Amino acid sequence: MITRVIRVGTVELGGGLPPPVQTMTDTDTADADATLAQIGRCALAGADIVRVAVPDTKAAAAFGRIASESPVPVIADVHFDWRLAVAALSAGAAGVRVNPGNIGGETKLMRVADECARRGACLRVGVNMGSLEREFEERLGRTPEAMCASAAASAAVLERAGFTNFKVSLKASGVRDTVRAARLFARISDVPQHLGVTEAGPVVAGIAKSAVALGALLSGGIGDTVRVSLTAPPETEAEAAVEILRALGLRKGGVEYVSCPTCGRCRIDLPALLAEVKARLADVKAPLKVAVMGCVVNGPGEAKEADLGVAGGRERGSLFVRGRFVSELPYDRLAPALEELARKFLADREAGGEPGGGKSWRPTGRPAGIRAGRPLGSPASGPAGRPAWRAAGCPPSGPARIRARRPLGIPASGPAGRPAWRAAACPRQALRESGHVGRSEARLLDRREGRHGGRPDAPVRPGGNPGT
Repeated sequence: MITRVIRVGTVELGGGLPPPVQTMTDTDTADADATLAQIGRCALAGADIVRVAVPDTKAAAAFGRIASESPVPVIADVHFDWRLAVAALSAGAAGVRVNPGNIGGETKLMRVADECARRGACLRVGVNMGSLEREFEERLGRTPEAMCASAAASAAVLERAGFTNFKVSLKASGVRDTVRAARLFARISDVPQHLGVTEAGPVVAGIAKSAVALGALLSGGIGDTVRVSLTAPPETEAEAAVEILRALGLRKGGVEYVSCPTCGRCRIDLPALLAEVKARLADVKAPLKVAVMGCVVNGPGEAKEADLGVAGGRERGSLFVRGRFVSELPYDRLAPALEELARKFLADREAGGEPGGGKSWRPTGRPAGIRAGRPLGSPASGPAGRPAWRAAGCPPSGPARIRARRPLGIPASGPAGRPAWRAAACPRQALRESGHVGRSEARLLDRREGRHGGRPDAPVRPGGNPGT
């Protein structure tokens, strides 16, 4: 069923809205500077709401500054002592999370709910399989059914009192238990659910568990906000959650990256390049698809499906805009150039144009060294400032296209300014010996040059092309 809409500070959730991403700081909350710095990094990584632990009065005392200076709503995470929850709410918490298994019973839960209602804050009833209330564990065991019963009982208490700005979470460390508990609760209540697999583990295992559980639930219409719990920095949690939502089509905006797993063809440090590009574009919130590929096998093809792309070569790479070749640059200049292209691309799009929509788009004020349309590896300029690959006497069509596509690894120029791969008396033989092209391409080049395997008596068809 469709859940009700509730509010956590400035963030609405439920009712079919896109699920906000949550994470939790791992700093000492009493250290407000460190906590605020981490919250800022989490927000940059995609977190919409951040939770902080309030285990004692020192943390509660620092909470006011944290809540007032945070770029996103802050939730206080409280166990055992309901008075800490009230203190955090008094200090400006957008919400609190309590565990019905250890907060002290129905009376204490209602004291927290009353303070939330008075201050317009949100409450989360967080049920964990590892800390179930005794009555439910004794009657139903540590099962999804017991978790559902616990959450339903707390929800009934709050709703009888007229408080509705709350959500529930039903978390276990196993995927199957988490999914079953959430589905059971969704059948009986319209209360929004916070989804997550608790104590999911290290990065790889934890993301795998979370992706399976969240994917199963969200694709079935269950879930209103998410957290990916990892034994890792909270920034990693936020980034993982964003990518899971994006994969499900539930998160719009920001940069979507396509990158290859690399293989023996890759001659650049692709993981380092991708990391640098991501760091440079971390603040981009507008929709943008970027392909970062290790070689020319799939690079140009993926670039056609992306707004911007880079395909690696030997210590170099080619830049593409909407699949159109823009430039080849040394490895150490790829990330800065890609960032500049991305920002110009977005600026032009925001100004009302459609970058790359018709093959004519050029980045205004192109970054230094970028010459649109220059083929892979050729010098940027030649005589009289003309591109070297244009200065060799090539007309703008026909053979120029062949020259523009010289094979990878062949020198750009040879004797008398002619491309080296054209200068051989018999290019077919030279190219085949070099191993850069096969038989058919070498024959094509011979025909374009008006000769056939170096045989001066080769028959010529009308129009000047040699016969076969």
